Order: sequence, then structure tokens, then C-alpha cells
Amino acid sequence: MKKLLLSALLLMLLLPGTFSIAQEKAPANPPTASREPMLVTVDWVADHLNDPSLVLLQIGEKKDYDKGHIPGAQFLEYESISTPHNHGVTLMLELPPVEQLVSVFERLGVSNHSHVILYFGTNWVSPTTRVYWTLDYLGLGDRTSILNGGLVAWEATHHPVSNEVKQPVKGSIAPAPRKEIVADADWVSAHLNQPAVSIIDARTTSFTTARRAMEIPAAATSRARRISLILTSSTRTTTNSRVRTRSRIYFAAPD
Repeated sequence: MKKLLLSALLLMLLLPGTFSIAQEKAPANPPTASREPMLVTVDWVADHLNDPSLVLLQIGEKKDYDKGHIPGAQFLEYESISTPHNHGVTLMLELPPVEQLVSVFERLGVSNHSHVILYFGTNWVSPTTRVYWTLDYLGLGDRTSILNGGLVAWEATHHPVSNEVKQPVKGSIAPAPRKEIVADADWVSAHLNQPAVSIIDARTTSFTTARRAMEIPAAATSRARRISLILTSSTRTTTNSRVRTRSRIYFAAPD
């Protein structure tokens, strides 16, 4: 699992720069040479548990969190960072309004100066990378890391867990949404046959085989599950006859 997560994050680093959909204002957290690492180890977390800027967020089943979590960690309800499925009105895992995302993370103690550590409870690797991407969308990607191996690695190395839930001090976030890392269905439809745009279908082979009618024309289907850790579900259905898809975040990148 560690190798799978590491491969996914390395792939994210290697993806070429995305096309801008619109010009954005300067981010509140401009990239610097001292950005936080994308991956941290269990020993690193153990050594920094008392850092005042550290915010630990567990992603997964609430029962796993209640059973035992890294001391000081808060539980993030995965559904709180996406729109609910409303039978054709809204789709699962669409990004909600920025104001909603800010409210969710502020309640968990996240501020612009925080170093956010995300970790999964049991096999929630893909949702954890989705949370990372969501924070990156808010402009906090440089302040966010993922714990390599998650809670399983933490416990396997005999670090302590706790069932105590501490009330976090409310954070303060000045968001700088990075709309250039999101491409909606209309944008993809308009850029389908452009040579500078590569479209990757990150669903599993069994899903794409069963639902060929929903594939994007000329999209490369990845049989490597690690890619789906980054390109998880989102955005809306388009009525364009050439594109009918309900479940992807679109990353448009030059070749």
C-alpha cells in the first residue's frame, strides 16, 4: 500500500502543468522553496505531534477513528467536502462552493499557516488523495502532506493511539481557489481533439468495460490503479452527444 500511495503522489509531481481555464489572482500562499513535503513518515509525525501549526485529519470510517486515532487528530467527514448525490440534480463528489469548504476545514482547526497532515484509517487511500487535491484547490497544497502508510503504518511501528477527541481551535482561511487545476465537462468537450491536451480515463478496467457508452472519445484507459488515486470522481454530466460522463475530475495537461 505504501508503494501504491508513493507511486500515485510521484505521478502527481510528474504530470505536466495544467492549462489555465481562467486567469486567477495571486494565491494567498505563494509557492516557496520551503513548501511542505507531500509525504511524511510516521517517525516525522511522532517527532512533530506538539508543533502548534500541526493539524492531523483522519479520513475513513468514523468507527475506526473512534476506536483509536493518532493523538490530537480530528475526523474529517468525507461527505462534507463534496456535494451529495441528488438523483440527477447533482452528482457524487462534485466540489461544493468554496465557502463550504472553508467552513469545514476551519472547524477542524485549519488556517493558512497550518501544516495539515492527512492520513487514512483503513484502505481509504483514494479519498485521502482527493482531500489533498481539495486543499490544493483552496490554495493550501503547499501546506499539506500525507502520512505514508496511514494509521496502519502508525500502529505497526508501535506509536500510540488515542480515543480522546479534542475540540480544535477554529482556524482562519483566506482561500485562493486554483480553478486552473479543475476542468469541467464543458471544458473537456471543447478541447477533446486538441493535440496539446491529454485525457486519461482513470476508472478501473471493469468499470470502463461495462459502460463503454460513457467513455470520452480517444481517452486513454489506465489499467494502473495508482492513477485513479489522483484522478478521482467529480464534475457534472454534459449533454454533448460526444461526451457523457458522470464521474471524473479532469486534468488537462500538455503532452
